[in-house]
Amino acid sequence: MKKQDQISCVIIDDEAEARFVLEQLLLEIPEVKLNGSAASAHAGLQLITTTQPDVVLLDIQMPVMSGIELARELQSRRFKGRLVFATAFDVFAIEALRLAAFDYLLKPVDPELLRKVFERIRTQQQSLPALDQQLEMLAKQLLHDHRLRLNTRTGFILIEPREVMAVMAEGNYSRVILTEGREEMITQNIGLTEGLLPEGKFFRASRSCLINLSFVRRYDRKKHLALLENNGFTKEVSIAREKAHAFDLCWM
Repeated sequence: MKKQDQISCVIIDDEAEARFVLEQLLLEIPEVKLNGSAASAHAGLQLITTTQPDVVLLDIQMPVMSGIELARELQSRRFKGRLVFATAFDVFAIEALRLAAFDYLLKPVDPELLRKVFERIRTQQQSLPALDQQLEMLAKQLLHDHRLRLNTRTGFILIEPREVMAVMAEGNYSRVILTEGREEMITQNIGLTEGLLPEGKFFRASRSCLINLSFVRRYDRKKHLALLENNGFTKEVSIAREKAHAFDLCWM
């Protein structure tokens, strides 16, 4: 690939190990050129100003100045590149980033997901709102009560992701099992419902079942059965054989 066709990138993260891992992963993506990395938002701002990268891989939680505060500063300086936030799992932050149309990566960063982020950036250069619009949406979402709107046959329900214990496929609909044992039938299939829920918190146990990992209390490897429990309410679900290894890795 010609150098002029590469996507230039900088890394900003206060953790040395996180920077090193990202640097090594980016070396494996030919279409990406790394312009440098910085250990703080202030140093990162100087690096961005000097190199004018196409993409900034940006940690959210940093001392003195957070990634979101740095993003606001870049907005004031009319930065034209793309921001990709990296964060340890935080259901509210992830949902806010998603709704504001920001790309994001969960730590530890999955190499394939990192590659897919740059594939999207290459193919969708003109499809995102301007940075100021994205930050405005992000601010609104961070202040929002984080409830999800799920359509039913007669209207809709508003629930928080943490209330969902499991989702079961019912043809083109989904049956949502809530923490108190109440069930709601919604008019979205399980694939669409999965896309509304925070990544990393929920696990696709099979083609017809999605579970909240927070409620897993027991797993029987021989029977491939997981027990979900909350305040005395229990639900037993099957883990597909081809998903068993990935399910084990959730607890490593």
